[in-house]
Amino acid sequence: MKLIRRPLQEQGYFGHFSEWNGYAEIGYPTGTVEMRTTSELSHLVCFMPKYAQYLCVEPSSHVINGFNLTAVGGVDPGIRTLSPGERMCGNIELRWCKAGRNCGV
Repeated sequence: MKLIRRPLQEQGYFGHFSEWNGYAEIGYPTGTVEMRTTSELSHLVCFMPKYAQYLCVEPSSHVINGFNLTAVGGVDPGIRTLSPGERMCGNIELRWCKAGRNCGV
């Protein structure tokens, strides 16, 4: 998934990607940030306020507002209830690739 194909500072950006494949590239003039996550993090939220100099990229295990959607019912937002002592783990790998280098998938 390539998230940025054009400058977004003037317009801002918000996106939620449900059931994404765990791979994203964020391009900059000087290179690319590659992100890989494990399957537990099957949702991706991206946000850039208008005129901001940054982009927030947040892998998540559930949809936005998932706790409230669970209460309403009828939708599976990906919320997982853990028993005492149980844990859920997910991994995120970030890699910087300088411009002009093919870092590959």
